Amino acid sequence: IFAMASLAPFLATSLDNYYVDANSAWFARAFHGAVLGIASAVEWALRGFASRSPSDALAQGRVIAADSLAQAIAGIGFAWSVLALAIGWVAMRRKEVAVYSGQA
Repeated sequence: IFAMASLAPFLATSLDNYYVDANSAWFARAFHGAVLGIASAVEWALRGFASRSPSDALAQGRVIAADSLAQAIAGIGFAWSVLALAIGWVAMRRKEVAVYSGQA
């Protein structure tokens, strides 16, 4: 998630320049729509990571405001943690784990 988040600004710029000619085959237009939809969703979801750049602010001598810090903790720390927990719970709720007792 962090690696993709660091690429979110590049992805946003790329989406502005990604297009397919209107005269292209239907498959190319369908592929363009699918890629555009997925990439837009990823960029939107990771925009919070990209908008935070505390190291740049510190290097330039700017203060990091408390409300910005609280937003980062709520958005990145809490929301992404709840999302990861929900995905893990959905993936593992119906799994059965075999227990080995060590007896033959």
